[in-house]
Amino acid sequence: MRKAINPSDGIENWEYVLLYVDDALCISHNPRKVLENELGKYWKLKPESIGPLSIYLGNKVTKVILENNVEAWSFSSSQYVQNAVENVEEYLKKIDISLPKKA
Repeated sequence: MRKAINPSDGIENWEYVLLYVDDALCISHNPRKVLENELGKYWKLKPESIGPLSIYLGNKVTKVILENNVEAWSFSSSQYVQNAVENVEEYLKKIDISLPKKA
């Protein structure tokens, strides 16, 4: 987290970089520059992995506009839960067990 200046109006704000293992989320007016110039000094970043946010920590992410016309991000855990269930099913299959039908 650090102070930054909005290039369009000169107003001071904050930019953030959230890191968890191999997932990075950058909230900034120029996130590509921050990721490449700051994180890129320490870790190799795959150029194709830098882009608009769609999934973070296994959750689907979408931009929404609230009733008061404010833009916000929405996180949905349905994909995360589906992946978690698949992982459990794969593990159980290896030991010849399956989930109950109504689980």
